[in-house]
Amino acid sequence: MVPASRWYLFFFATLATLNFIKAANQNASPSLLPKRYLVSLNRDKSTSLEDFKAHLDSKGVQHEVVLDMTKVLPDVFYGLSVRLSDEDDLHHLENSAHVEKISQVEKIRRAGTFDERIVDAPINSTPSLFPPQVQSRITELHKMGIYGKGVKVALIDSGVDCSHPALGKGFGPGFKIAFGKNYATDDDDDESGESDSANHSVEPHGLEPRAMHLATRKNKQEKKKKKKNDSPCTQCTSHGTHVAGIVAATDVGYGFMGVAPNATLGMYRE
Repeated sequence: MVPASRWYLFFFATLATLNFIKAANQNASPSLLPKRYLVSLNRDKSTSLEDFKAHLDSKGVQHEVVLDMTKVLPDVFYGLSVRLSDEDDLHHLENSAHVEKISQVEKIRRAGTFDERIVDAPINSTPSLFPPQVQSRITELHKMGIYGKGVKVALIDSGVDCSHPALGKGFGPGFKIAFGKNYATDDDDDESGESDSANHSVEPHGLEPRAMHLATRKNKQEKKKKKKNDSPCTQCTSHGTHVAGIVAATDVGYGFMGVAPNATLGMYRE
């Protein structure tokens, strides 16, 4: 028979573990936005957004349609994002035949970036052992002497760190990144990698309601005038630097190289 003291010990240990898990989940979960809901509609009851709005009006529910998704990809998500004036009106949605599912909108913040080097030693003793290239049989091409010489690869991405040693430390004829252009404006993501979406809620399919209301004809015309310089060069945090490295990085002592390290790159920043 197990002594009672052991049962007490087991009980309190389990209780402490459950409390720890609960606290961890609470800390990890994103914050919920009050009065904001994603509503999946019943097609048979609401054949259009206007039908659903009329239904809410008939119940006296004051609301604002933040994002209409009934016509974007209806086969994937037929519904809307709505803001209620009164949280107590939620029961009208929960008990409505027009509604199939309700989810509260969450505020999701993008993870931060590193401000310093995170790799201080080679990840492999030689590039020929870089696992992704072994698995994709790129190393077999390298053994045959195929490194992309004479090949030009144009990329459309967020820019590239032209000063990176693995990417040639420069931009223009004679460098690895030999051509390209910047089509981004001052209103696009800044070079630090921060975007306006970092501090706002994210709706289905990555569309932001604030941006949709903001984009007037006048603002669009002004954006076209705010061109940055033609160079596609940015800081290392841009996604384009990652992609350029996959394609054509030179081994500079970290135990990996790109698929075609002798290729010439072009970057068109969007």
